[in-house]
Amino acid sequence: KKFSKIKITVINQTLILNIKEYPIIEKIDIYGDDTDLIKNILKEKRCTKNNPFIPGNFQLIKTQLKKHYSSSALFNFDLNINLNLNKKTNKISIKIHLKKNDVFFIKKIFMYGANSDTGKELKDSLITRNASWIPILGEKIILEPKVIKEEIQLLKEVYLLNGYIDFYIKTGKIIVDKNKHDVFILLDVHEGRQYFVNNNIIDKTSGNHLFNSELLDMMDDTFENGDLFDGNELSLLQKRVEMLFHYRGFVETKPEIEPIMIGEDLVDLVLSFKKTDRSIINKIDIEDNTKVTDMLLKTLTKQVEQSYCKAYYIDLVADELIKFSHATQLKYTIEREKSNKDIEYQGPINPDYKLEEIEPYTSYDKKDKKDKKDKKEKISLVLDVKEKTLNKFIAGGSYQPGPGLTLYISTDILNFLGTGTDLTLKVTRSRKMTEFNIGFAMQDYLTDGGELIYSLYYKTNGLHKKKKKKKSKTEYGFFISKSAEIGENNRLTLQFACDKAVYALPPFRTTMFLQDYTDKWNVKHKEEYLTLLHVYDTLDEEEMPNNGILSKITLKLQLPSSDVNYYIFSWEFSYYNEIEDKLVLHVDMNFLHGNVYSYDDDEIEFPFFRNFHFSGSGNIRGYSEKAIGPKDIFLQPLGGNTLFSIKTSLYFPLPYLNELYVYDLRPSIFFDAGQVFNTHEYPDEPIWMEEDQDYSSFLRFSVGVEFLWLSPIGLPVELTFAHALNPSEIEETESISLHVVNKTPGIF
Repeated sequence: KKFSKIKITVINQTLILNIKEYPIIEKIDIYGDDTDLIKNILKEKRCTKNNPFIPGNFQLIKTQLKKHYSSSALFNFDLNINLNLNKKTNKISIKIHLKKNDVFFIKKIFMYGANSDTGKELKDSLITRNASWIPILGEKIILEPKVIKEEIQLLKEVYLLNGYIDFYIKTGKIIVDKNKHDVFILLDVHEGRQYFVNNNIIDKTSGNHLFNSELLDMMDDTFENGDLFDGNELSLLQKRVEMLFHYRGFVETKPEIEPIMIGEDLVDLVLSFKKTDRSIINKIDIEDNTKVTDMLLKTLTKQVEQSYCKAYYIDLVADELIKFSHATQLKYTIEREKSNKDIEYQGPINPDYKLEEIEPYTSYDKKDKKDKKDKKEKISLVLDVKEKTLNKFIAGGSYQPGPGLTLYISTDILNFLGTGTDLTLKVTRSRKMTEFNIGFAMQDYLTDGGELIYSLYYKTNGLHKKKKKKKSKTEYGFFISKSAEIGENNRLTLQFACDKAVYALPPFRTTMFLQDYTDKWNVKHKEEYLTLLHVYDTLDEEEMPNNGILSKITLKLQLPSSDVNYYIFSWEFSYYNEIEDKLVLHVDMNFLHGNVYSYDDDEIEFPFFRNFHFSGSGNIRGYSEKAIGPKDIFLQPLGGNTLFSIKTSLYFPLPYLNELYVYDLRPSIFFDAGQVFNTHEYPDEPIWMEEDQDYSSFLRFSVGVEFLWLSPIGLPVELTFAHALNPSEIEETESISLHVVNKTPGIF
């Protein structure tokens, strides 16, 4: 800031410094326009009297003036700086002169040839835009300044949206009124005519017949024959078609829709695209700034690694990240090994069209299937997670004739790693009952891959009879759960919980059942228990596995401080083995058993509300829910303290089905066997037990065909056609059923 030159030389091992100082400003004279503005700039840059004269600071004066005048629409000015240096005293005198030049503004834009309604509306509206008041540079009028190009582009967009495909501007002239400093722009417009859509066509060189039909349906939903051609709708359709390809893994496909004029006022919309193979996700990388645990990375890797790069797989990743880490902003980058180009998805991806299972347009014979698979492009999926605190508040309600009116309120305050609170309030009122639920939970996903959860809840319902409320059941309690990973494929969870319940006799036919139980027990009931869960998982995929084992062993033990001391043991076992390509053997076994391990004077039996039932996706196919097992004299299902089932399925690919369907749709033939029964010997025969139940055949059997479909939202759905082989007279059967697969352990 003080020296303008420093020169260092060495002569005979002697260091010589030659230092030259900046001259000192002796005086500054300012003339012309805006002298106060220049004084302020000089003061800001320390270019004042008795300070060193630094040339770089004076060069910044012109830059500062440009910034200042750009906001007041003045782009042209003359700045002169004269310097007078006294070498003897090393002082300098400065003279600065500023002259502002005239400014010209666009006053109006005239459009000749714009005779349509669209043109008439645009004639008077363009002048109102702010861009119309950008000045022309001094007296040097540019034939096509930036503002004129912007206006012409606006005209093209407006006309295109109204069906004028062949619109163009022949000439453009500029007239300047120097006295009034006004600029007039004259445009000679060729409007052409409005066009209407005649047909939607797909280029015959693109795709196959099945895939084309899906695309044509999408095009027909946007444009029907005779519709006015709309450029904006065409742009949206283009994005939807491209997203459809990307959503199914064809990330390299670049579809194009082009309007082709075939008559005076008709166009055909022609869709063309280049054939490409689907890409396969080779690996998953998570950016270092995310703090995502090893458990989360392992879960995501199992879901999507080595799978086709379908966009709904990226949605699954987004759902898992939101579930485990509560991230609010997600960014996905697909990196290819064959090129340096990346494609970014701002997730989660929610397409604005109804997604249906489609047939990919690449087809080939079985002979070259192996060669095609080797040629598929390998890519990597990189996740960039923006860490933000998530605060949610949800309130709503619904009404149905049966359940009645339901109101709910929920609020979440969660950070990126899941540490936070969740409060939920739910009220349901029907003609027969009012139910009230409130829950509070805190959860923390630990750095070692485990999780820690705290929860409190309160639930009560009351039955209505003759407009009088009578409390039927009240439950409240808490639980603490801690899980940790043990090795690569093992996970152990320990849970402690305390539940309290108050029962009252409901005014309907199961009164005898509850009466018998509560006479020996108590309408007030307390449970304190420990639950231990071990999970062993070697499945190659989570949703549609081909090989591996999944084993879940659960032990729930009531502590001595509970009113009734009992235990529940559960073992869920699944085995997958791919015998041949797409031919998979699946064996699923479930065993649940519960019993008391100590008796008091009244010899309390196993609690009825802990009995097991067959229901949902775990049901023996071919039988109705809760149809198998003990019933009371009113044929109401009571369940039992022991449940056993074994299901064997053989998944096979359908012939002539494309590879995309083979992965997402799995047909199978199956054979099921299972039963629910009581092993506990009751001291006194309850009056509610049915004496004539048919147990001549211990197990119940069924056979049938099932279709397992991985839906676009990531949930497996089962459509079953089954036949029950040996139902009893009181067991209802169900030939056709539809279920969403539930993979959560039954005891939890």
